[in-house]
Amino acid sequence: MTHHFFISCQIGFEEMVKNELLHLLVASSQLNNPQEDPIPQKWDFSSADELALLSEKHQIKIKVGGVSAHLELYQAYQFILWSRIAARTLLVLNTTYVENDLDLYNAVYAHNWLDTLLPGFDFKVNFNGSNEFLKNTKYSSLRVKDALVDYFQNKNLPRPDVNTEEPDVLLDCRLHNNQLQIALDLTGSMNKRYRSRAGFAPMRETLAANLILRSGWDKQSPVYNPMCGSGVLAIEAALIALNIAPGLHCQHHLDYWKEHDVQTWLKVSQQAKNSQITPAPDFKVYASDSDRPVLIVAQMNAQSVGVEQYIEFSQTEIKDLQRAENSSTGLVIVNPPYGVRLANERALYNTYFTLGAALKSLFPGWICGVISSSTKLLDVIGLSANRKWQIKNSNLDCQYRVYSIRANTEQDLGQVSLDEQAQALYNRLPKNAARIKSYLTRNQVQNFRLYDADIPEYNVAVDVYTNTENEQKYYVVQEYAASKKIPLHKSVKRSMQALAMVQKYAQDQVKGAYEPLVIDKLRERQKGEAQYNRITHEGLEFYIDEYGCKFKVNLTDYIDTGIFLDNRELRYFLRSLVKAKQTRFLNLFSYTSTATVHVVKAQAAFTKSVDMSNNYCNWSAHNFRINNVNPQTNKIVQADVLAWLDAAQTNEEREAYDLIFCDPPTFSNSKRMEGTFDVQRDHIDLIGKIANLLKSQGQLVFCNNKRGFKLDTQALADLGLQAQDITQKTMPKDFEGSKIHQAWLIRKI
Repeated sequence: MTHHFFISCQIGFEEMVKNELLHLLVASSQLNNPQEDPIPQKWDFSSADELALLSEKHQIKIKVGGVSAHLELYQAYQFILWSRIAARTLLVLNTTYVENDLDLYNAVYAHNWLDTLLPGFDFKVNFNGSNEFLKNTKYSSLRVKDALVDYFQNKNLPRPDVNTEEPDVLLDCRLHNNQLQIALDLTGSMNKRYRSRAGFAPMRETLAANLILRSGWDKQSPVYNPMCGSGVLAIEAALIALNIAPGLHCQHHLDYWKEHDVQTWLKVSQQAKNSQITPAPDFKVYASDSDRPVLIVAQMNAQSVGVEQYIEFSQTEIKDLQRAENSSTGLVIVNPPYGVRLANERALYNTYFTLGAALKSLFPGWICGVISSSTKLLDVIGLSANRKWQIKNSNLDCQYRVYSIRANTEQDLGQVSLDEQAQALYNRLPKNAARIKSYLTRNQVQNFRLYDADIPEYNVAVDVYTNTENEQKYYVVQEYAASKKIPLHKSVKRSMQALAMVQKYAQDQVKGAYEPLVIDKLRERQKGEAQYNRITHEGLEFYIDEYGCKFKVNLTDYIDTGIFLDNRELRYFLRSLVKAKQTRFLNLFSYTSTATVHVVKAQAAFTKSVDMSNNYCNWSAHNFRINNVNPQTNKIVQADVLAWLDAAQTNEEREAYDLIFCDPPTFSNSKRMEGTFDVQRDHIDLIGKIANLLKSQGQLVFCNNKRGFKLDTQALADLGLQAQDITQKTMPKDFEGSKIHQAWLIRKI
């Protein structure tokens, strides 16, 4: 006698579940005693025609999220014990049309439960799906519960109680297109077989087994599992190699099913136990992670299924990964951090690049499987994938790539030339320092640019910041976004080499007195609100000095640090334009108001600083406090600068200022402003409105960072303005030749 089953699985796994079922049926059919002889790890495959006939015989059909099949009892038991990929095995009791809650209640109540369940059980209802009238699955579950309880009570039988923790019976109801499938869940979730505890981002056992089986591993050769977390991939590999039925370690829900055959179940369970084999002599799983507490959890999980002797756990960073044997083939399988919940994607470049380097140098001839939610991070590995699958890990859309690792890959052939270039970068740093040394000493400058993409292969800027409290130096390496023509793994390799060379240079400067800090950033065009948003929460903040002014910098949490070093001499130039106790100063797009602090130091009578960012206005207020700036005569205004300028054309701001500084963004389309701003397109309109706020003898210092910007002097003349280019006059020595900004002194004619 056969029963109708629906085997549920993760969407996308249906074909593998069908093949798993077919292959188990084939293996069982080849045994002299299908219910007692050990199930082999490998078996003779039937032809496609034979598999098709077998599929037809058992009415095996793929559906969304699972496979439907008609199986004999022992075959269902075998699948429950042996499936590595399925999520649940459901005994289908009935399928009927349901439109509303009354239909739902009646459909459940109408089933002959005395033919299905033994009285005295407690239960839980899992309800999936909805329609026009049944939209809330909790309510639908409640109606199913009511019908089942009423059925047994009306027959004067013990009332079934609800137990959501460890129920005797799991009732599964699925509603799709008004068709209700009522089923007994005989297994519960097969996603969690042995994990009593897990790491921060655990992987389901069914997914882990799926990844291993997709890789093409021979089930005999060694397995390496770096970044193993709670050990799921390592343990699943061991279970497969030892031919251990995973269902032996699951709790099942069979006892109150009336047709459950205890003898057959015990017989098939013993068959599964007898099927365990001694693995190949070369087999071992090497699992490593940098997190000691997580490794302890992994070891406990391995012990719970009896495979601990086949897994060697070690606390190892990915950069320190080593081979422990000499097999010419094997599997490396990795579930690294994704950069979604565990870390910032950019911060993981180093991890994925180091993984790729380890694969190429340590595992030639092996296969490797890596899953990640970021295809960009997978590209950093620098290997060409044989196969790619889109796959879900929990609620994350991921890609799984399988590689065949070849010796002497193209990526390795470029190592020598890149190393020579890295040495050239290292040599350039002290040369640059020597070139600007006298300027830095003469002006007591401690925060400066050391390197700015001097060598094309290393498209980075290196800025040095000095903490005024302890003279500690920090090296900020900002990598400009690489051309899309350069493979990502190569640009990451160059970035890592640049960081290493800067670190080496920094250590040489302090001669071991302390460990200098090198901070890695990616510099690229920011859109809208992104320029104001935090990128991390590391909070590396301290104070720096600039010509007697103290400023707060944050080297880690934002794209910018709180001060534009290229404007250093421009800020000092503004001081020279101030008439003590007379000048009224306006700072537009004021950022953290460093220019305002300089002007206050020159004893300006009044200042106003306007910026749209609440964060930068708060930062400005902090800079004011640490420089003892009087807030009564030095105002900070949070506003859209362009809207504020429009309003100022007709109020008390008109012709109110002796000196105005404006350093606008190149482009802006923030949600908090109307329209967009393009400095090349809009600068004449902007300057014209600013000029209306100047007194007759007032001066505007206008600066911007757009490459190739051209000031429309004729349009300025038409407005009665003249401009003097002060770019070279105000360009710091450490930025000479960089064309990082242009500046003009603009007056009324």
